[in-house]
Amino acid sequence: MSRAYEIRVKRSLVHHRRVEDGIEARLELLPIAAPERTSDLLAAELAERGWEIVDGVARRSVDGVVVEVDTTTGTVALRAEEQIDESYEVERTRRVYEERADQTRNQLADAADAELAARAAEREQEAQDDLAIRLEGVLTGMKAELDEVSNGVNRSALRERAAQMGEIIDVAEDPESGEMTIRVKV
Repeated sequence: MSRAYEIRVKRSLVHHRRVEDGIEARLELLPIAAPERTSDLLAAELAERGWEIVDGVARRSVDGVVVEVDTTTGTVALRAEEQIDESYEVERTRRVYEERADQTRNQLADAADAELAARAAEREQEAQDDLAIRLEGVLTGMKAELDEVSNGVNRSALRERAAQMGEIIDVAEDPESGEMTIRVKV
């Protein structure tokens, strides 16, 4: 006659992961001036707005998101990361007869490990989704400023181009529509 046992398996997992995400966009910079000059105009416009510029890359941090603008290409890159440090614990119990004790212990351990892995993966996916939402929010919040930067660079390039063509007589700008009229005496 077999004896009944209660098998109890307790597993734990300490999860240390870094979750990263990023998105890129491009500024609408018209090809009015030479690329080198456009890069200089972009760097000046960003510096005027308080961006830190190092080696042709303007940087700013917004809500834990690093925003970088490559002044040579007009590429805007947003990057964010989050560190996950969490512990999970699972306990499984089952009553079995003596001859199935080892097999049941292994099955319970495998089931507990699978549940721990699923919990960790779920938390990692939640963190990834949160980062994506945060990145989109920062990009949306910065859209107006980045549009103003693009428009400022384009306006400056147009003024310089007009000055190369002749003497600028009049510049009329409509801030609401963004229209700009430059009269040049050739």
